[in-house]
Amino acid sequence: MRAVRRPRRPWAWLLICGLALSLGLAGAKVQADSYDDRRVRTAARLMRALLSADEQLPSKQSDEGLLEVWVWSDRPRDAEPLLPLIAPPGNGPRALVRGMKIQLSLVSDLPDAAVAAPMAIFLAQPLDDPSFARLLAWCIEHGVILYSPFEGDVERGATAGVSVQAKVQPFVNLSTLRSSGIILRQFYLDHSRAQP
Repeated sequence: MRAVRRPRRPWAWLLICGLALSLGLAGAKVQADSYDDRRVRTAARLMRALLSADEQLPSKQSDEGLLEVWVWSDRPRDAEPLLPLIAPPGNGPRALVRGMKIQLSLVSDLPDAAVAAPMAIFLAQPLDDPSFARLLAWCIEHGVILYSPFEGDVERGATAGVSVQAKVQPFVNLSTLRSSGIILRQFYLDHSRAQP
């Protein structure tokens, strides 16, 4: 009996290879998103430590005695889960920074000159170079901490962020600190990675 030879189907192999490739790329995208998400959530939890390290903290309270912090995102729905990580609700010790309550606001653009500048801005999404440069210049001019969890932003000039290597630690840009007149406690600086 003679074996029946099946016709070759190159399209089937192409389909299988294409499917495998797309699944691999989708997995890489999910992994990258979850890495950035973890980095953002970690930075949000560390934000209070940075705020408490500001030597001029008492002078940065609003007229109501609050520490104004803006969370920068043009996608407020995505940024809302970060708010309780930055400032847990209530009046417990975790919700306060050196006895002062944090007032969080979601923003997506720079305000008019009439609006008082916040103490800090938490960057909840990556910005392109022109937008980042504009925000950075505004923060330096107004003495506002620009805190970014995104890789490469402290090197681009953000006042502070996080360094994720063998361990997670604060990351500060010394040049931006000097330019904006922000003074952090030496203890915080001693335990931070520094960008000259």
